Amino acid sequence: MKVFCISQARLGSTRLPKKVLKTIKDKTLLHYQVERVKQAKLVDQYIIATTNKTIDNAIGHFCHQHQIKFFCGDENNVLSRFYHTALAFNATENDLIIRLTSDCPLVAPELIDQLIEQHIANKNIAISNIDIQSYPRGFDAEIFSMAALTQAFYQASTAFQQEHVTPYFYQHPQQYPCQSISYSEADNDSALLTSSTPAELRLCVDEPADFELVKQLITQFPKNIIQASAHEIINFLTNTPQISQINQHVQQKNYE
Repeated sequence: MKVFCISQARLGSTRLPKKVLKTIKDKTLLHYQVERVKQAKLVDQYIIATTNKTIDNAIGHFCHQHQIKFFCGDENNVLSRFYHTALAFNATENDLIIRLTSDCPLVAPELIDQLIEQHIANKNIAISNIDIQSYPRGFDAEIFSMAALTQAFYQASTAFQQEHVTPYFYQHPQQYPCQSISYSEADNDSALLTSSTPAELRLCVDEPADFELVKQLITQFPKNIIQASAHEIINFLTNTPQISQINQHVQQKNYE
């Protein structure tokens, strides 16, 4: 069994165009994610799933430059893009797929490993995720088998199911029960948090204010952010409201 970590990436975002290649301290947001995922001990291969549109050739160039595996697929049917990415790298039905989005530059490798461990230990044949009701949005990750991804690819029929990859699972909970990792279960020091709960923090980059928060976080964090744990990032932000509140007005786009 292998674990493939696939991150969807494109440059055609309307709210913040070309956001994943924006730079902070001479490193792109996408490169921060790459460097963070590299530290996950249980991931066998990291792959960027981009699109076959001309604008996204720049992502292919980035991947060539940094020797990162990538695949180009359909821009709008991201479920198809994930499925064909996994096929292109010879994923078999028992292999596991981690789904990331490239606008989350600070995904936590220790949480990814924990997600994999829990999924395997519970012999979950459906889907597991990091609970963004208790963790900041931006630490998001989901895991499912190649067999489940194949089922979703062939059975999903709506544009919503195809665009967002995993809704088919969540819309069929009896067939695909979900297990989550929550902050209270994963971190016994949650009582240290002072000014915010983790779920109130926002580390994904959709709009200019999100980018500004991540920029200030990376530049002011007391050590190299690449090595920082989720717990360290959360506690820094909860104790630095002048940074954590930069994007508090941003409304998450509702896909429901």
